[in-house]
Amino acid sequence: MNWQLLLDITLKVTIILALTGLLSLALQKASAAARHLLWSLALVGLLMLPVLIEVLPRIQAPIMPAQATVQTTTIPSEDFKLDEALLLPSPQIMQTTPVQNVEPANWRPDFSQVLAMIWSAGVLFFLVRLIGASIKIRRMLANSALVSDAPMTALIQNLAADLDLQTPVALYVSADLAMPVTAGIKHPVILLPVEAADWDADWMRMVLLHELAHVKRRDCLTQMLANIACAFYWFNPLVWYAAKQLRKERELACDDAVLALGTRASDYAGYLVALAKSFELNRQTATVTVGMACSQLENRVRSILNPQVQRGILTPAKIAVLTLMITAIVVPLASLQATSQDKKKAKASEEMLLKQKAELDALESESALNDQADLQEKAAKLMAEKAALDALQVKPGQEKLSATEAQEVAFKAAEIAKLQAEVDAKLAGGFDQLAKRKAELAALDANAKVAADVQVEMAQAQAALIDAQRAQQNAQLDAQQQAKQKAEENSLTPDNLVNMKINGVSSEYIEAMRKAGFENLTIRQIVELKIHGIDEAYIKEAQRMSGEKLSARDIIQLKISGLNPEYVSAMKQAGFDNLSIRKLSHLRLIGVTPEFAAEMKRAGYDNLTADQLTQMKLHGITPEYIQQTQSSGFGKLSANELIHIKVIGVTANDAKALRALGFDNVSVRDLTQVKLHGVTAEYVKEMRDLGFDKLTLEQLLRFKIHGVDAEYVKKMRAAGFKNISANQLLEMKIRGIDSILLKN
Repeated sequence: MNWQLLLDITLKVTIILALTGLLSLALQKASAAARHLLWSLALVGLLMLPVLIEVLPRIQAPIMPAQATVQTTTIPSEDFKLDEALLLPSPQIMQTTPVQNVEPANWRPDFSQVLAMIWSAGVLFFLVRLIGASIKIRRMLANSALVSDAPMTALIQNLAADLDLQTPVALYVSADLAMPVTAGIKHPVILLPVEAADWDADWMRMVLLHELAHVKRRDCLTQMLANIACAFYWFNPLVWYAAKQLRKERELACDDAVLALGTRASDYAGYLVALAKSFELNRQTATVTVGMACSQLENRVRSILNPQVQRGILTPAKIAVLTLMITAIVVPLASLQATSQDKKKAKASEEMLLKQKAELDALESESALNDQADLQEKAAKLMAEKAALDALQVKPGQEKLSATEAQEVAFKAAEIAKLQAEVDAKLAGGFDQLAKRKAELAALDANAKVAADVQVEMAQAQAALIDAQRAQQNAQLDAQQQAKQKAEENSLTPDNLVNMKINGVSSEYIEAMRKAGFENLTIRQIVELKIHGIDEAYIKEAQRMSGEKLSARDIIQLKISGLNPEYVSAMKQAGFDNLSIRKLSHLRLIGVTPEFAAEMKRAGYDNLTADQLTQMKLHGITPEYIQQTQSSGFGKLSANELIHIKVIGVTANDAKALRALGFDNVSVRDLTQVKLHGVTAEYVKEMRDLGFDKLTLEQLLRFKIHGVDAEYVKKMRAAGFKNISANQLLEMKIRGIDSILLKN
């Protein structure tokens, strides 16, 4: 990693997340599921960004500053060679320059190396933390107890059917957990705390429905991808912001999924508030789990109670549009390459450098041959003249040369001196040419090194493309393996045969199921039918009760609920003659009986719908509770009001406490709001002691909702606002002006 690459990736990540944030703002009126998918695709794009940068064709933009390079002179392996016979002694004195000893410089760390070490340390830290959370949740699962009793199994199956969830989900109870969570990507599980045994049926249904929505939406997978993105881009705060938005939209999307199944908004909001008061998320495993978290409680409650919020599911068309939007952002940015001026020039002049080097080699070769031939000729002539001079100077028996011989000797000496000077000049020129040649080759080598870097990058890109192709092939092999495994599950493998044998599935039983109309059952469905004791007679009875053809899954649900013709007939006599067999099975499983409907009718509620009866039964509304509310001053409440105060937990003592404070004629809605937001008698007295003794109940609610309490009032007065009115105080709190005033 160098600093230019890090800067390039950081800029691209910042641009991707900034554009995704703008798109999320533009989709504020869309469903939370759409915004969650948008952020999920953006984070996946961040993980794919390094791969796309290497694989996609590059569009270079020379916007990065040039790197300062140090050119090193490379001595060629084959130097300019001279014939050793030509290196004749010169009468001139050769001057040599002493070589100075150069001490090695102190080592200094490279800036790119420092960046790489810091980045790697951060990635390692967050990945180790992620792995530690995964190990902790595995240990928690190992120490948990599997819930396999029939009522809970039936409830899970019914809720999964309502969500159209095909993935099997296991349910565990853990003593190490304080908050319901969902974990696992390939094999999802739901973990409940041990306190779940004390929950009522409606509470349990809300929790499980929310957790199954997480499984349906594969939120554990998106959470894991977000954590990996945060680990690799830990230095970028926008990535952490994106992960936070992902979690926020995830919870809103699961809330929408619960409400989309017909759950009343007020009921769900009440249970969410109750969960927030009762549980606290285990943050040591929050990185690898998702659950019914109570973060952003006010925003979630407002969204739940807002009828204008879009809660539609994602259609394939919407998914395709959002995918194309993120692709249109990520792919062009990945192709765009910010390069330095050095690399651009090196790539543009690569061919010119090679051409210049070839031409220089040719010229140097021709020049060297000519110079060497001329030098050899002059050296040979010089040797001949020296031999002739020696012959003239040394004659046997001659002590003195004649005038003619002396003149010839002088002429030969002058000729030899001239030839020696020419040879010396040629030698000096050869060494100068050699030095020049070395300098030129060094410059060419330096430029060729940049060109070689470009070639290396191209080779790396090709290698990355090959790796991507191999990954695609591996994915195809995995898909084929999964298809093969699914086919084996429906075939007569030894394991399936053993399972059938253990549960008593015989060939006669299979033939009986076929005669009953189930000809295409899988081995798993046949085993489930046998486990629940479903025979041909029960199937015929169930068909008669429903009046329509039922699936194997419907038959199993009817069997689990204990539905029988007597119950169906009694419910029709009670006025519920238009209910489907599936709805009657649901009522029977919850415990809504004709006797319960008759009790509610005697208590004054004789036109209840099946859903209202279900809510009353789930929340534990009995004739005694109805009588208690009427005698406590609530009067005759509608069925919905009765269910609402039961969910919120409003009691007669709450009404008495408000009347004691001077709030008469308090409606049921006021009571639920006071209970929901925590406006207690102590809070009212604190406000009155501070001089706010004429506040209406609505003003007190607004104070409590926005966090105006006794401590806040004292801080504002200490800041100089001693005579501030209630409306001014609330307005400053809402607008955030108080944060500036209380800063110092």
